[in-house]
Amino acid sequence: MLGATATNLSDWRREGLGTTFAKQRLAHDILPLALPSTTDVRANPSIFTRFSALAVADITSRGLAFVATFLVVRAFKAEAFGQLGVATSVVTYALFASTCGLDVYAVRNVARLPTSIGATASTIMAIRSLLGVVAYLVLLGVCWSLPQLRPILPLVSLFGLTLFSGALSLIWVPQALQRTRALA
Repeated sequence: MLGATATNLSDWRREGLGTTFAKQRLAHDILPLALPSTTDVRANPSIFTRFSALAVADITSRGLAFVATFLVVRAFKAEAFGQLGVATSVVTYALFASTCGLDVYAVRNVARLPTSIGATASTIMAIRSLLGVVAYLVLLGVCWSLPQLRPILPLVSLFGLTLFSGALSLIWVPQALQRTRALA
C-alpha cells in the first residue's frame, strides 16, 4: 500500500501537480481506506447530491409523462390514445434500427484511443444520419402500404422526426471519455 502511495505521489509530482494536490488526494483517497468504514450518507455529499438529482429528475419525468398521458386520454377518445401508443412503438423500433449499436462501437473506439473523438463522432453522426433517413423513409413506406397503419401515418411522420435528432445525439461521449459525472 505504501509503495503504491509513493508511486502515485511521485507520478503526481512528475506530472507537474503540486504537493498540495498530492496531500489532498492522499487525504481523500488513501486515508479513508485505513479508517473504519461508515455508512453515513453525509460522509460523501457529492454521491448523495448526485443521487438526489437523478432521483428528482426521474420522478419529474415520470410525473410529466403521467400528466401528458392523462391529458391525452381526457382530451381525445380512447382510440386516439391507442393510435398514439402504436405510433410511438413503431417509431421506437425504427430508432433502434437506425442506431444499429453504433453507440457501443463509438464508446469502445474512443475509450481505446481518446484522441480520435472528433473523427469518431463525425463518422458516427454521418452514419446514423444516413440510417435515420433510410429508416424514416422505410417507416413511412410501411405505414402507407399497410391499411391498418395508414390512419396513424401523420403521427408516425411527426414522431419519426426524432430519428434525425437521435442521429445527432452525442450522449455516448462522456461515457467514452470515462466522465460519467456529466451523465449523472
